[in-house]
Amino acid sequence: MFAPRSSRPLTVASYPQNNRLRRKEKGENAAPAIELERILGLTASKPTSMATAPSLDLVAYAAGSVVVLYNHKKNKQVGFLHASSTASPSPLSNQANSASWSNAFPNRHTIAGDVTVNPLGSLGLIDPSVASSNNASSSSKKTPVSNKAKPISCVAFSPDGNFLAVGETGHQPRILIWEVQSRTLINELKGHKYGVLALLFSPNMKYIVSLGFQHDGYLNVWNWKTGAKVACNKITTKVHTLAFSRNGSFFVTAGLRHVKFWYFDPNGNLPKKPAGQSIQNSAQVLDGRSGILGDLRENNFVDAVCCQKSDHTYFVTSNGLLCMFTEARLMDKWVDLKVKGALSIAVSEQYIVCACTNGIVRLFEPVTLKYIGTLPKPHPLGVDLTLQTGTTYNGSGDPNEIYPDTVSVKLDAETGKLSCIYSDHSFFIWDIKDIKKIGKYRSFLYHCDTIWGVEMIPSRNSTATTTSFPENTFVTYSADSTIRFWNFDNNPISAGGNEPGSSNIKRNIYSKECIKIVYVDPDGTYKSGAVVAAKNDENESSDNNTGNSVAPVEAGIRTLRISPDGKFMASGDRGGNLRVHDLDTFKEITYQEAHDAEILTIEFTNGSLPDSPYLIATASRDRILHVFDIKNNFRLIQTLDDHSSSITAIKFTNDGGRLISCGADKSIIFRSRQNNGGFPCYVTYHNISGRSTVFDMDIDITNKYISTVSGERRLNVFHIDTGKNVRSYKSDTPEEVNAQEGSLIKISLDPGGVHAVTGGSDKSIRLFDFSNGNILGKVLGHSELITGVKFTPDCERVISTSADGCIFVWKVSDELVTKMRQKFLDRSGVGQSMEKISPHLSPTQTPSSE
Repeated sequence: MFAPRSSRPLTVASYPQNNRLRRKEKGENAAPAIELERILGLTASKPTSMATAPSLDLVAYAAGSVVVLYNHKKNKQVGFLHASSTASPSPLSNQANSASWSNAFPNRHTIAGDVTVNPLGSLGLIDPSVASSNNASSSSKKTPVSNKAKPISCVAFSPDGNFLAVGETGHQPRILIWEVQSRTLINELKGHKYGVLALLFSPNMKYIVSLGFQHDGYLNVWNWKTGAKVACNKITTKVHTLAFSRNGSFFVTAGLRHVKFWYFDPNGNLPKKPAGQSIQNSAQVLDGRSGILGDLRENNFVDAVCCQKSDHTYFVTSNGLLCMFTEARLMDKWVDLKVKGALSIAVSEQYIVCACTNGIVRLFEPVTLKYIGTLPKPHPLGVDLTLQTGTTYNGSGDPNEIYPDTVSVKLDAETGKLSCIYSDHSFFIWDIKDIKKIGKYRSFLYHCDTIWGVEMIPSRNSTATTTSFPENTFVTYSADSTIRFWNFDNNPISAGGNEPGSSNIKRNIYSKECIKIVYVDPDGTYKSGAVVAAKNDENESSDNNTGNSVAPVEAGIRTLRISPDGKFMASGDRGGNLRVHDLDTFKEITYQEAHDAEILTIEFTNGSLPDSPYLIATASRDRILHVFDIKNNFRLIQTLDDHSSSITAIKFTNDGGRLISCGADKSIIFRSRQNNGGFPCYVTYHNISGRSTVFDMDIDITNKYISTVSGERRLNVFHIDTGKNVRSYKSDTPEEVNAQEGSLIKISLDPGGVHAVTGGSDKSIRLFDFSNGNILGKVLGHSELITGVKFTPDCERVISTSADGCIFVWKVSDELVTKMRQKFLDRSGVGQSMEKISPHLSPTQTPSSE
């Protein structure tokens, strides 16, 4: 959440410029220029990508290439684990002296010692090539830029909750071992080729067992403290999961027509090497025996878990069966769950929890497999949050509604908290301690597909009639055909909204941060992968299959823009259709089939200025740029076709006097406004041809300069009146001079025009000093290319979106925030009067002055 500024200590960010090092003054705190504060979203899509630590009240799940540690008791994300591919683990014996994640929580600005360090490097959220070293000779050691952090595929806590093992996916993945309390990376294990599908600690904590992807096929046993691989075997079939017995004497793997038991000795240790395997330092061959499946030999066993009070092992199958095997590998009994399919399973001494399709979670009694009950349903797909504002949640499922599948469940037996992740990337925690009073404990709703960008909601005056958003609300738009409005501020959303500028949007029962969801498909339905899969299942089971279950090509919002006065929201989809919604009523006021291909960019003029036309421009992959007159019922007044390839971005100057566009034809076209028959008409006055695609642009507060990013990995600044290039900044640090990976594809200037933030296809975010081009920070975390970056109106945060479906909230250092606010007040020409309109932009609002 957005913390009040008074709760954040004022610190000074110190960064080496051009690789020059500065010794910190005694007692001085070093603050990173930009650091990760919160993540909205997750990429956990299978049972092994979530884990719980009951002793710490923690839930760990994957979000891009970061592991989020969420404390359900505090209802707060308390840590983020992320390590670059070249990060060096800290030995267990030196944990107290290592630069670790403990620096971030709770005293992240305190770094012991008087040696100059880059705090971003200590947090593991910065590319190692940017992090500085206290050794001058380190500048000559260039880190290979090709080593990047990879997406997270699986996580597992140790039995005591003190350690977390994290598996990666991608070429030559690693298994990372973290010390949870100090957030310290203590070891990394390398041995798989394409990805780690599942991993577990043994009950005696001597070993970690890891399972590779199908094309990897290896099952490895590691001594995780030394990093040595002590045993392995090859699995040729498709395997989904693994589970340890309660005493560690065996573990099981489950997959397609596959159940296999792998044996240790009764004490949970590896058996001694048989004769012929006495070669020193070689991994012994692991001994395994197949389970006797009987009539279920053709089934796909998708998840497994071992009983906590007996030696039984439970499995669920893809066609909805719960099976119980004895220690002798014999199937004792099985139960039909009466669902289309099962996806995950968890167990305690009281319950067996089976996660199934259509949001169903069933409870059974261990050993006897006696049915106990069914959990309430989560939210139906396509839910209107504004109608769900009650104080209680009953979860009574409507048989006509479609619900997301439950893809992962983890049970905290001590507190009775059941964590569930659903196929639409929503996250619920249920309280099942009292089976007669099952209730929703926590819930979060996130995007479930590529997020194409983020926009800020401008401040509204008291003339808003129906809807008024709180300060610092932002909106994201996604390929799942939803537009979502988010707000983190502690200011309560009022029930009535009678005060000027107050919000009249009520908190909903599903999500504290997501305050509104708009579904923009013509039929008003939710076009996500979860819905398509559910409809496919329904059509396959019915005789009258119409074949309409596949999502249309045009599904998904590709671009969106909010008008400067905050009255309209325009969105373009992949089919080339333009929709404009009234933000007061959320009603669609126009729908036009504007283009033949997906709309890539939309822009408004500021119609509230005198002598300024109220226009909206759209540009598409079809190389066409349309200009519509809003005041004349969105009438098309001009069509421009001077680009020879896709148009990637368009910008109006504040008064609509200039229209600038760029595209994949490597050109930037500057146009000026003229009047033609009473309608504004734009005429080209300058055309720049570059050497690579120009992906995005932004205009500074003075409306004199426009900054661009392109495939050249450079940030270029042009004078709008002349079209001349006045500045050009490299995006590479000194250690990355020869790097040619990725492009800069998004840019945003802060409200004061002091700093620029860029996002690239290399999954990194860079913070530039706009006056001299110095890179103040480079941070990583997303697992796919960056699709959008924006400063918040109060300058305190940067919001980034990505194709991985996650929203990252980055906190900017206090020193930079104060500088940006002061420059905004100076350049806006309103002086102190601006503080009355936007008090959050006051540069004097510091802890010492409040």
